[in-house]
Order: sequence, then structure tokens, then C-alpha cells
Amino acid sequence: KTGAGRLLKREQKISFLFLILAVITTVVIAFIRTTVLDFVPLQGRYIFPVLVPVAIIFVFGLNALFLKKFQNAAVVALLAGLVVLDLVSWASYLLPAHYLV
Repeated sequence: KTGAGRLLKREQKISFLFLILAVITTVVIAFIRTTVLDFVPLQGRYIFPVLVPVAIIFVFGLNALFLKKFQNAAVVALLAGLVVLDLVSWASYLLPAHYLV
């Protein structure tokens, strides 16, 4: 193949390699901090700023699996699912654990 199809494949390979590198780097750093340095791991609240970009990438990634004519409805459904998941976790776990003790 030539043109846009070949370029897209190359970009996909680079993105996948970057993802693998990021995961490996994270695992190595976490291993070193928790075992070699005997350091207490960071709390989960520090990942909250990352949740929105991860959710956006997740929605657009899943959206690519749907046919073109269903993609708009799929985005709305996926976003609604994330909102429902957020509300359930807030009402079932966060609120009782921190405010109703």
C-alpha cells in the first residue's frame, strides 16, 4: 500500500510501541519505588486528573469499532455509561466511605 493507508499503519505501530513503552516504564518505576526503595506508594487520588483524558480516549477508541452510521449514537451511549458508572461509584463507595461514617 502507498499513501494514507501506509502512513496510518506506521502511526498505529508507533502509537502502540509508545503505549508499550509507557506501560513498561510505569511498571519498572512502581517496582523500584515499592520494593527497592521501600517507599510507600502514592495514593490513588493523584490519578484523578488523568481520568478525564483516559475516558475520552476510551470513548473514541470504542467508537471506532462501530459502523459510521451508529457512531454518533455510540458516543452518546458510551458517555452516558461513563456518567452512570461515575454516579454509581460516587453514591455507593465515595459518599458512604468519606461522609456517612
